[in-house]
Amino acid sequence: MARYFILVVLMVIAAIKVQAVLNCTIVNSTCSYTDVFHISNLTNAHAEQANESDYDYVVCCRTTEGVNLSTNCDTPILNLSSSTNAHVELPTQSNYPFSVCLNATNGTISCDYITGTCTQACLGTVSTTISGGNTNLHIADCTTDSYATKLCCNYTQAVVTPTGVTTSSASAGTGLIRSEREARLCNGTMINGTCVQERETKEVKINYYGILLLVGLAGLLLLFLDRVSHGVDVILQYGKKLKDIPSKKLKKDDELEK
Repeated sequence: MARYFILVVLMVIAAIKVQAVLNCTIVNSTCSYTDVFHISNLTNAHAEQANESDYDYVVCCRTTEGVNLSTNCDTPILNLSSSTNAHVELPTQSNYPFSVCLNATNGTISCDYITGTCTQACLGTVSTTISGGNTNLHIADCTTDSYATKLCCNYTQAVVTPTGVTTSSASAGTGLIRSEREARLCNGTMINGTCVQERETKEVKINYYGILLLVGLAGLLLLFLDRVSHGVDVILQYGKKLKDIPSKKLKKDDELEK
């Protein structure tokens, strides 16, 4: 029965969807995932938008669960002074007209500029502490000779509520008050500070109904396997009895001959 229990556990685990995590790296090659923007060097660099091709270093992002990402601009995560060979500024500023954006189809991307450790992905570092401001900045990677201020982004999956409407627990944008971020991101209606959309999202963190269904099926499978195992034992015992009959008969014949 122990192996049947292990089977049930594995089936339940299969019903649980792992929370997707944003992962970004800077590659000196073609990005196989989502090309977000480019930088001229790993340190003390200028930047360019993803549709430019002057710089070799590419900020390349993906999620661990294969959620589709895009660079369509709803809420910028970085502003550039030009489409290429650009200085950068935080998106709270309005001096530069070219934007860098990152979005997810099922869920939200939220970004902040911090001096601590990024929870999920670090897309780069900017020279705010050197320049003393939030504009006219240089950019660098997160490890080689990085600046103190990091551009950190997280992905949060959308969750389907019991009533079937989609809400999102994450905020979007950077450098904004949380309510302002959610209002700018929302494609539906803001109700009591929550973005409510009219369509369901296919990505659900935990498929509760799937778990219940699999547990029920697993229980039936356990019962069936137990009955089969019992039936096999009965057949084996009956076969053993039939096998013993000839030997008992021979023994009786020997006794009669004597």
